[in-house]
Amino acid sequence: MIGAKEFAAMERRPVLINTARGALTDEAALVEAIRSGKISAAGIDVASNEPISPENPLLELVDDHRLLLTPHMAWSSRQAQQRLYDLGVRNIEKFLLRQSVN
Repeated sequence: MIGAKEFAAMERRPVLINTARGALTDEAALVEAIRSGKISAAGIDVASNEPISPENPLLELVDDHRLLLTPHMAWSSRQAQQRLYDLGVRNIEKFLLRQSVN
């Protein structure tokens, strides 16, 4: 969805953040957009193939301060995990309440 054409159309040197799916971003085009200054920076928590391959172009910028690359774990803070547990418990409680009413 976001490749060289989309990077070329962007104005004001944006920051790209992808925590959804790695394949949404053309990784080679992203590396070029960062190198050329077309975008200011990128935060990436997903790669097109995981675990990330040693040939992935994003790894060319692993020491570049304009790229924050996390191992698909940005969601796993203690607070995020607790929220998931709490939501799960609430969903089970709601289900059980509906079953007892019917």
